[in-house]
Amino acid sequence: MRTLTIAALGAAGLALVTGGLTATASGAPPATATATATEANGSEVITFYYGMQRPEEQALAALVYASDPESGSYREFPSRGRIADRYGARAKDVRTLRRSAARSGLSVSLDDTGVFARVTGTVDSMSDWLGEPIQRQASEDGSLVLYQAEGTPPEEVSSVVQEVVQYYVTLDTATATAAREPLDPQNEGRYIGGCEAAKEVNTYSFAQLQKAYGSPKGSQRREVGARTRLAIIADGSGYRDESLQAAADCFGTHGRSFKRVPIEGMTGDLPEGGEGDLDTQMAQSILPPGSKVKVIEASGYEADFLTWAKAFSLRQLPDAVTLSYGSCETQAGGTAQRAVTDSVLLRLGLAGTTATASSGDSGSSACFDPDAQEGPKHLAVNYPASSPNITAVGGSRIILKPHNKRKREVVWNLGGSPKWGGGGGQSHYYARPWWQPRGMTGSARRTLPDIAMHASNAPGWAVYVGDDVLQSEPAGFIPVGGTSASSPLFASSVAIFAAKQRRAGLPAYGHIAPSLYAARSVAPNTIYDIRSGTNDLFHKGCCVAKRGYDQASGLGAPNLDKLYGVLSRFLGTQGLG
Repeated sequence: MRTLTIAALGAAGLALVTGGLTATASGAPPATATATATEANGSEVITFYYGMQRPEEQALAALVYASDPESGSYREFPSRGRIADRYGARAKDVRTLRRSAARSGLSVSLDDTGVFARVTGTVDSMSDWLGEPIQRQASEDGSLVLYQAEGTPPEEVSSVVQEVVQYYVTLDTATATAAREPLDPQNEGRYIGGCEAAKEVNTYSFAQLQKAYGSPKGSQRREVGARTRLAIIADGSGYRDESLQAAADCFGTHGRSFKRVPIEGMTGDLPEGGEGDLDTQMAQSILPPGSKVKVIEASGYEADFLTWAKAFSLRQLPDAVTLSYGSCETQAGGTAQRAVTDSVLLRLGLAGTTATASSGDSGSSACFDPDAQEGPKHLAVNYPASSPNITAVGGSRIILKPHNKRKREVVWNLGGSPKWGGGGGQSHYYARPWWQPRGMTGSARRTLPDIAMHASNAPGWAVYVGDDVLQSEPAGFIPVGGTSASSPLFASSVAIFAAKQRRAGLPAYGHIAPSLYAARSVAPNTIYDIRSGTNDLFHKGCCVAKRGYDQASGLGAPNLDKLYGVLSRFLGTQGLG
């Protein structure tokens, strides 16, 4: 098992630029780097996580059947209960783990996905079961606490446990920092549907970019909103209701509701951060009135699989879930944590949910931290965007004509200092997934992004943030960019697609990436081919936009109305329509 520190956990969050705002997705207080490990108090209650033996190959085969547009079972999704029963841990294996843990006074609960089990109890009980002391680290203010243990569970459960994630995090508060960025170039389109306060900081209005990307007919009807199901993972940065209200006042986007859903270990709401404001305000401005959004709040230090598992367990399964966070693939989590996360993501797709993640803002060198201007500059991509069970959303910069139609679109690359650009490249860990045609990607590896949308902060997206985020400046609108904007934009669009399909009595899209590649093949006009720009920040030889698929912009930028028209024809035994 990998030994972690609070400082190392903080580094796991992706540092991202949000135009006028620079924030760490982890939300780690600077003081946490000085925390030291001590033996934990025996009466404190903690939870460790264990991936169970499970039929992963059969689950993957089922996902292929449900998400391949050429399959006769396309978009035929089993229930969540059936997924857990058929592709989760066996009942007898759970009983074996439960009996072993109970002898030390611990309780065991199997996650709804069937992928992993939670083992919960006091520190003394956990230490007795593992035969190892439990280490405890805390930030100087005591708000963030990390518990972890070396070693492995008892030999009697070795045949039923597949992955070991023996750390647990609790959080009471989080912080974020901000800084201004220069504003250039300017908005060349006609500003519509927004207030002067947002316009004057050099932003596009949401209405401008909705027109540029196209909007399927009837997308803003309230009856569509009533059927829209979107979840946002807020991993260390929360939102403020007052900021959402101010944005709605500016853009006339009232009538969308947001509900916070904390994962275990969270106490109270996450405090406002630029990332949390960005994600929620993006969804508020894209989704139709009547939409209800779940915001899954986590501290920014938990294992990735807990947030995705929470999405799977929501009373109403979301059609799309968006994550604006990630970290350099070679530094993210560890083999066990990554395996459990991939497994949970697979089951989300199998149940009918589209999972999207930002491809990152460090160009093709994901291990470099633009905010700190330090770190390795070698070629690398971000995780979980590199997972074969997720749709990676990259960054572009769209230039508009005076009537707000697309003039052209290029790869997002801020250049200068600090250096920012849309993430892309090829994975160190994952082979080419079945749905990425090698003839299209030219690689034997998983490559990303899959698709790209506007991520530039010049002009940027207009986001209202409170004075606690801007610190020395008053609350107000700032121009925001980064793939943290493009992922919720695309996920919100997919949620609208699914709502329109539900109104017609049809299912959602599940793992949508295979359908994007199929749509691009049968109807090229569904996705605008980005052929200009690069996300190579350090002259490493990757990646440059070109005709067709590339590792700077993926398939390109969607023409949403045309894309919906083609995707709506991909149905079950009708194959590609």
